[in-house]
Amino acid sequence: MSKDLMRIVESALPQCNNMSYNKVSNMLHSLGYTSAAGNTYWQGVRASDRILIVADMGQGYAHTFLNGIRVFATNGHGIRLIGTASYSCLFYSSATMRDCTMRVIANFLKGEAKMAHAYVSDSEVSRMATEIYDEAERQTKLLA
Repeated sequence: MSKDLMRIVESALPQCNNMSYNKVSNMLHSLGYTSAAGNTYWQGVRASDRILIVADMGQGYAHTFLNGIRVFATNGHGIRLIGTASYSCLFYSSATMRDCTMRVIANFLKGEAKMAHAYVSDSEVSRMATEIYDEAERQTKLLA
């Protein structure tokens, strides 16, 4: 491999050394920063072949908080934002993360069905959102 190509790769696709896998949350965590108030903030990431979930997290004095979720669709050519949710003082738990993310996914699927003039029941949408989320959880473990 030429030195020129290696410089291009290092410049255009630098290695990401600021993410680490956290077994407890089953997410890749970014480096955090601490505010003047002493709260620490970071992002958690889960990924599958269909979606990328980015959770904005915060650690206060006594609790971990889920501050927001962004869900991106992957289509083989790039990613696009398909939904967001923001929260204030929402305590983090794996169940909370799951419910909030599945709600974002379900809202996206309902919107897509509406644009396609297709009737899809809420229970079908809920089941599909669950499958998509569960797959992201499984595939994130494989990345670790």
